[in-house]
Amino acid sequence: MGLAVASATLGSAATADDSRSPVEAYFEHLWTQAAYAACAATAFKGEDAEIFCFGEDPYGQPLTENTQFQLASVSKHFTAVLALKLAERGIVRLDDPIVERLPELSNFSSVTLRQLLNNTAGVPNHDQFPAYVAGRDGPIADANLLSLINDAGPRFEAGSAYEYSNFGWRLAAILLHRADGRSFRELTQDELFEPLGMSDTVAVDGSDYARHPGLEPFGADGFVATLSAHPQWNEGAGTIVSTPRNMISWLRALHSGRVLSDESYAALTTADDNGYSMGFAIYEASGEKIVAHDGRFVGGSADVQHRSPSGFVSVVLSHQNTRLTQATRSDLSRFSRGEDMQNPLGELAPVTVEVEDSDAWKLQGTYEFGPGFFVIVRAVGDRLYVAANWGDYTELLPVADGAYVSRTLGARITFSETDAGVPALSWDGSPPIPRTP
Repeated sequence: MGLAVASATLGSAATADDSRSPVEAYFEHLWTQAAYAACAATAFKGEDAEIFCFGEDPYGQPLTENTQFQLASVSKHFTAVLALKLAERGIVRLDDPIVERLPELSNFSSVTLRQLLNNTAGVPNHDQFPAYVAGRDGPIADANLLSLINDAGPRFEAGSAYEYSNFGWRLAAILLHRADGRSFRELTQDELFEPLGMSDTVAVDGSDYARHPGLEPFGADGFVATLSAHPQWNEGAGTIVSTPRNMISWLRALHSGRVLSDESYAALTTADDNGYSMGFAIYEASGEKIVAHDGRFVGGSADVQHRSPSGFVSVVLSHQNTRLTQATRSDLSRFSRGEDMQNPLGELAPVTVEVEDSDAWKLQGTYEFGPGFFVIVRAVGDRLYVAANWGDYTELLPVADGAYVSRTLGARITFSETDAGVPALSWDGSPPIPRTP
């Protein structure tokens, strides 16, 4: 199984020609038109994979098939696969109460491991804990986290509802560690990555928090820490880093029967009533079943999909926290069907209007939407720049009076004023949020 690879950086992107893959031309367009730096890997069943990379990493190095990226929530399905492999050997049971391994969780006595993996356990999400917001930059011991979650109690009766919960996945990782004895990092390395030769993939823990390109704080060059919390808060939910080459190999192995038994694979890829299963969104489109998931972190974004019966797989990875990464999935699906790929920037193409300097500087400041999301606006002359959380700044392009778009973030931002004359910001139609004093 081979790989065809192309890379390009600013000023050196290949010129358009008829011999290029539609995927290569598509991502080159995103790079040249929106400064979207990313790698895309695609493969059809029985054919060589192709990997195309455009742009640079935060250090200014060209992106390649071996560049490491954060997977963010794409990490979750690895936790599920690990649980299924251990269940095949009888080390864990998916439908046993988790209190058998986690007795500290007395308030979650009816919750099972399967419910943790399907987001139906009622475990509160991380952003609902003031302790997470205040202490996420530092480590937290498993015992302290278990106590924190148990004191909060369940949000609903186990199995009665669906609610996405990163802390539910964190509990699953702790349970697997206790059941087997190996750390979550050792388990993923021994059971998943090493057998498939995924030498550039790792479940980051506190020991190497600042040593991986997708995670290291970039303070020297104006970047800030690109992980929103210490790994011990999110292990099992979003701490895996990998490369385009490793990920396309992983998806091909996973979806061709080389990782799980048929029974386990069916459990992984059969949706419940919520259209979700063990780290994947499951849905149908154009006569095919799609098993997919995306992930976004302050330091990057990721998207993966598998389509059956065609067997087409795709991976898109970026160090930019942008919705463009997920938006490419539908176009890659069109490519898999032999259809023309569309331009996701089309609806964001601005009709520039004049903006006075005085209007720009009045809007700068921080707009806090909640404990897990804030937007910073800065003015440079008559131009506005925006950053979401700790992400990079991107220019806001005016499309109407008070309305702007960010091609990189894939967002429409509208400014207004409160009755008191304080600037307020609306993100993609959200209620206006006043600027933080």
